[in-house]
Amino acid sequence: MRSHYLRFGISLAALALSVGPALAQDAVVQRPTTWAQESSDIKPDPAVRYGKLPNGLRYAILNNKTPADGVAMRMWNGSGSIQERDDELGLTHFLEHMAFRGTKAVPDGEVVRMLQRHGLAFGPDTNAFTSWDRMQFEFNFPKADPASLEDGLKILREAAGNLTLDPKLVEAEKGVVLSEERVRDTGQMRGLYATISHITQGTRAAKRLPIGTVDALKATTADRLRRIYNANFRPENTALVIVGNVDVDAIERDITTRFGDWKAAGAPADTITYGVPKPERKAAELIAPGASGALTVSWVRPVDRSAPTQASERAKVLRWLAMAALNNRLADRAAKAGSPFVSGSAEVVDNLFNSAALTALEINSPPEKWGEALDAVLEEQRLLERDGLSAADLSRAVGVVRTQLENAAAGAATRENTLLAGQLADTINQNSVFTSPQQDIELAGPVLAAATVQSVSDAYRAAFKGEGPILFRTAKDGAVGETVLAERMSTALARALPERKVEQAFVWPYTDFGKPGRVIARTVDTQLGTTTVRFENGTRLIVKPTPYEKDKVQVMVALGGGAAAVPGPLTHSLWAANQAIFGGTGKASLTQITQWAQSSGKMVSVNISPSKTVTFLSGTTRPADLGAQLQLLTAYARDAAFGPEIGQRITATGPMISNQIAGNVVYSFVRERSKVLVGGDARYADIPADADIARTKGEDVGALLKPQLAGAADVAIVGDVSVDDAIAMTRTTFGAGAKRKPQKLVRALVTMPRGGGAPITGTHGGRADQAVTGIYWPLPDYFSDPKGAATAQVVSNILSQRLVDTVREKLGLTYSPTTEVEAGKQLTGYGYLGTWIETPQSNFATFRDLVNAELGNLASKPVTADELQRAKQPLIESRKKLGENNDYWIGSLPMMLRDPRRRQDILDRVTSIEAVSANDVQALVTARIAGKAPIAIELTAKK
Repeated sequence: MRSHYLRFGISLAALALSVGPALAQDAVVQRPTTWAQESSDIKPDPAVRYGKLPNGLRYAILNNKTPADGVAMRMWNGSGSIQERDDELGLTHFLEHMAFRGTKAVPDGEVVRMLQRHGLAFGPDTNAFTSWDRMQFEFNFPKADPASLEDGLKILREAAGNLTLDPKLVEAEKGVVLSEERVRDTGQMRGLYATISHITQGTRAAKRLPIGTVDALKATTADRLRRIYNANFRPENTALVIVGNVDVDAIERDITTRFGDWKAAGAPADTITYGVPKPERKAAELIAPGASGALTVSWVRPVDRSAPTQASERAKVLRWLAMAALNNRLADRAAKAGSPFVSGSAEVVDNLFNSAALTALEINSPPEKWGEALDAVLEEQRLLERDGLSAADLSRAVGVVRTQLENAAAGAATRENTLLAGQLADTINQNSVFTSPQQDIELAGPVLAAATVQSVSDAYRAAFKGEGPILFRTAKDGAVGETVLAERMSTALARALPERKVEQAFVWPYTDFGKPGRVIARTVDTQLGTTTVRFENGTRLIVKPTPYEKDKVQVMVALGGGAAAVPGPLTHSLWAANQAIFGGTGKASLTQITQWAQSSGKMVSVNISPSKTVTFLSGTTRPADLGAQLQLLTAYARDAAFGPEIGQRITATGPMISNQIAGNVVYSFVRERSKVLVGGDARYADIPADADIARTKGEDVGALLKPQLAGAADVAIVGDVSVDDAIAMTRTTFGAGAKRKPQKLVRALVTMPRGGGAPITGTHGGRADQAVTGIYWPLPDYFSDPKGAATAQVVSNILSQRLVDTVREKLGLTYSPTTEVEAGKQLTGYGYLGTWIETPQSNFATFRDLVNAELGNLASKPVTADELQRAKQPLIESRKKLGENNDYWIGSLPMMLRDPRRRQDILDRVTSIEAVSANDVQALVTARIAGKAPIAIELTAKK
């Protein structure tokens, strides 16, 4: 199931970030069985219905109408890997898998089928995760109809107390769990685990990783799983969260009826001592292929388990300001030419898995510059501790925090079910109080208004109390040893501090782009709900006002011809085009842009990303700041500086990217697959080759993007905006000034390889027992065969479910067999259907035989009505929901301006899937896939 091992971050509403004195140490700790608000003076969000059954099960229900239909269900259980005995490491996660392998009322495999009939896709909508301190089940139903509610609550009730834990199925699932252990064992994950173990030295969490150990997983039995199940799955240790367009009273009655008879079985969980952090090792490192060049400097403390109060929340706001001030300084320094670190951030976590509280500095740098990066970041941390905040620091920090709070409050009415359900479950896990964004503003607003340089500086200094600092380093090679690490940190902490230069106020210079443009054409599309205008200078604008995200506006500007228009000698640098923002503009560095936005409280952003046939400039803002957002994007389009900072970042990040790809079997396979299926044309590959990364220079990015940014802009604006406002603000930005060269649709042609012959082979730098095999069949691009493209989507879902049934659940060959389908809309001649798995090389032939057998079956006889419906329904429901998704519209509309054929694709997105029949499926498989020689790709470890 989904990896969900760590949630760092600062959130006023979701995390209990207390600043009071630590409680007595090493006490036995029981997870709370009551709501946090029962022992707090903080009032919970009144929109949520809280309850508790006589057996101890808690529930939280919230009526919400974003999307208009649908319901998100979560079942939280307060036991994770920390509760495991020494011979059970990883078995809680194993138990999570078994929740989908049969219950008293739902046979093995039927859970997924039930959910598919309601339109849930396995993975995005049907999932579960295990962490150190919880297990959680997550279902996102596209409809909140009685049938969905019936089946959703039935499945959760069955998982809560009625798992069968059949010994034969336990044995079958071992291969799946062991495959998950293999595929997740990357340098990055090892670094995360090792960092957490270092931070939590002295606690039980340090030796209780959720994935467990191979020996324990191999030794798993049904009896061992049942002990964990009975001990931890008890009503008083479980909570339900239901969010959606539901009748709260009816849901409450249903929960009472279904879960009221649940009684704990067997012996209760062991009484455990979490321990307290005792960092005896002040410095350590992990050297592993694929590990990122990262440093973590931490100050650790025992967890304060006192109830959250309004006073502690107000203190939290001051600390939030303090961390914002430090993060601003770190971002400013990282953006400067010559900085030894790529990024640095500070965060406070007051309850890490019930085991430790900490303040952490996280630093990313080139491995060879780790020492200089440590010096620079600690210098910024110490300067702020010594001098306190400046007035400018405070102004920027207040601007950042206030803007975040205001945005959250303004968008509260259109928060999505999945977001709210996740936040409610998080507050249960953190034993904190779930409050509304408006409540947060009411609490934090007076604190922000009264905050002074002194009060925030005091909060800053308090945040760095505790044991430490302790240092952990990860890198792919170049071990330096604990002694050198500890000595370098001591030296950094003892260095004399310079005087800090006073920050100069910056006045935004981009307010005049020439004579405001004249609209020469305006059309309305009532079917799409869009308005399109054309300005005299060649700029085109398409606007779609939507109600889906209150107080949020997205802007996407299409320029140039994307990768297809890049000259051959510059193809190698495409991967680095997004680094152009770090070069700033002719009149403002990125640091100055950031300072302006923060100090003025503006919500703006900028990204640059070439697609296959278009280069995009994009940003997200709010209605009040749309003018500033368009000014920022126009400044980059017309006056990008391509400064030396770009080359610096490429030099620093390039080797890090190559290292992470090489050490990850899945990334390595995706790179090889992408290169092969586009016929070796590097312009269209999803992941760059190491040689291309290594040869890219900063000046290449300017040479690549300048021609792309020179023409007329196609601007799309989607969200909480009026058409007239969008036109007026575009008129003075992209629509202003002299006429620019019109944009034309670029036709990009791909020649895919033919199937047959020996497999194409490659290698990766990960674990020796990691391997991937994939097989692919070419298909037409979308516009050559729209009906076939829709049918291929359905075929992919059918094949996926069959492979889950056989390859995963019956044979246990892999954690996650993946099917893929593509019908190119930007690339002519590009389309495929394929499947791949991570499994030992000895299973490759078995996998290919199984796939061919399933395809032969699909060609020989039509699928059943039930199987067809289970394949189509998730596609239908997800495509319906796209219409209520601003991300979908902002991604589709700019491309429609370039290629009018996209309009029909948008209109047909649901009906095209609804029209697919069993005969269509059989015909496509027969004509293009079954019996046809595939393109085979195999990836194994380097010898």
